[in-house]
Amino acid sequence: MKLTAYLLLFLSLGMLAGCSTLSPITWQERVEKHATQPVPRLRYQEQGQGEVLLLLHGFGESHFTWRYLVDDLAKNHRVIMPDLKGFGASPKPRDGRYSIYDQALAVRQFIEQQHLHEVTLIGHSLGGGVALALALMAQRQPQTWHVKRLVVIDGAAYWQRLPSMLAELKRPVVGRLGVYLVSPVYQARKAYEFSFYNDRRIPAEGVQESAKNFAKPGARYVYLQSAKQLVPDDIREVSGQYSTIRVPTLIIWGDHDVVVPGRYARKLHQAIKHSRLEWIAQAGHMPHEEQPQEVLRVIQDFLSSL
Repeated sequence: MKLTAYLLLFLSLGMLAGCSTLSPITWQERVEKHATQPVPRLRYQEQGQGEVLLLLHGFGESHFTWRYLVDDLAKNHRVIMPDLKGFGASPKPRDGRYSIYDQALAVRQFIEQQHLHEVTLIGHSLGGGVALALALMAQRQPQTWHVKRLVVIDGAAYWQRLPSMLAELKRPVVGRLGVYLVSPVYQARKAYEFSFYNDRRIPAEGVQESAKNFAKPGARYVYLQSAKQLVPDDIREVSGQYSTIRVPTLIIWGDHDVVVPGRYARKLHQAIKHSRLEWIAQAGHMPHEEQPQEVLRVIQDFLSSL
């Protein structure tokens, strides 16, 4: 009897989480129609001085994911690391707006609030998709800022079947029960195992930080909404516009990424004329945590060459 009541409770929570999802998830609906809709202020960390590097983390992460790179990058740059809407310490409104486009609008507002005029965008996974959306946004209509350079690390850029771990979150019952019933530490560990090529390199502090963030009030709602909205309805049309991106672009990919396979790196490299592609050996979906020194070397070389 207790188990039945427990399951009913969490199923009801899942139904509440799903009912606020808005549709369709398109550029026209989320960007053009709601460009002026207020979004919560993003929390962020900042270090260093000089040209601005805006670092955008991936799904389920926070600014903490950049810990291996920030000290060195901040020696010659102003490094700003926001927590994307709903993640880390940032607000988690139950508004159903957690697509890549909605995240891009939140970051655009952040850029304007910080009075930034020229930024180099560095985005990983979900953050890579947000960086690409921002680059297109800056080209499509005048902004008070512009993108100087673009770095995409194992980015969410094209239509693809979601990897099994994320696909499970989209299942109406199984996904919600899993999110609400499985312990944060277990989920964080499994996410790292899925994202790393070599499980022996999984950082304990990374697992602990991810689990802490996942346990925050509202975080499970955000994870479910973000997973459901990860691939926009018009992604094929929008990704066809990547060829219009003219800023110098660096594409970094783990050579054993099973979350976003390497064929999408080659496709993005082919689409963006002024791009270069760098493979990180012995790395999965999170090369900046699994092989941070190599990723740092590649980024520093890119920044110093322009």
